[in-house]
Amino acid sequence: MIDIFIDIFYGKVTLISLLLFYLCVFVISFLWSCGLVFFLKDLNNRSKAYYVGFFVFIDMSIFFLGIIVTTILTLYIIKFKERKYIKKVSSIDHSEFKAEFRSIKRIFGEGSMKQMMGSVNVSKKMKLKALGALSLNNSKENVKLLKTSLADSMDEVRLYSFSLIDKLEKEINTKIKDGVDRIKKVENYEDKDKMETYIMILNQYWDLVYFGLSDKSMEGFVIEKIEEYAKLALEISDKSASIYVILGKASMYKNDLPLAHEYFLKAIRNGADNNYIRPYLAEIAFKRRDFVSVGQIMREARGLESNNNLQPVVVQWQNI
Repeated sequence: MIDIFIDIFYGKVTLISLLLFYLCVFVISFLWSCGLVFFLKDLNNRSKAYYVGFFVFIDMSIFFLGIIVTTILTLYIIKFKERKYIKKVSSIDHSEFKAEFRSIKRIFGEGSMKQMMGSVNVSKKMKLKALGALSLNNSKENVKLLKTSLADSMDEVRLYSFSLIDKLEKEINTKIKDGVDRIKKVENYEDKDKMETYIMILNQYWDLVYFGLSDKSMEGFVIEKIEEYAKLALEISDKSASIYVILGKASMYKNDLPLAHEYFLKAIRNGADNNYIRPYLAEIAFKRRDFVSVGQIMREARGLESNNNLQPVVVQWQNI
């Protein structure tokens, strides 16, 4: 019997060896089934031979079932066509994106979310679930929706909204404090690390303004802090594009359009992405009512057509 298994293992299979192999399998299955049936007490008025034959049938049929399954699997693999992916892309034809305005959809869209949060017919459970979904993505629109839920008629919704806003504000303030303490306490702080810390502090201060987390009375103070730490950072290096971008945004918030325009141009000269800055320059030109410049800026833009949020605006102004 061992010789039969060795022949099968090394591929020396003959009809006689194959028949002997299955005869051995049958004998082993028969003896094993007899042993199993011996332990069965309640046979439900059926003979032991019935169960022995049933067990042997299962053992022997597994082989043929395996042949059927592997045959079907082989046919599937033969007919299956592997998808081809483009691994290297040298350029993208943006003209195909101009065919139509694409709709942007989410499970909880801003419009439906605002209507749902203000409705008295929506259950408390659904509103709390929606607030939890909003807290996963800290965007300006999401924070606005969290603030609107502060006036909800349900106490649990109001408290949960307040806790989420308070958590976000504390996280920002904690990062600011940690950055300031790091600069004050660390001796021999390298300029590169100090620069990164200043930029982090600037971004956190801007988030307070951008998300509307600071009170109207405190917004002026926050803008002053942005300008203060930006000045300290520029003393280390005046080649940081990200600092000029933040200063440009802060100046736009103060409605100081000439200064904002100057900061954005400095950001471009110091390596900022031209297409990232162009929408801000277009907004400045629009506020100045220089509509010809808006169209020119948008026509010179590259890649903005593929931005779902900006595409309708870009296409509209490019045709002017």
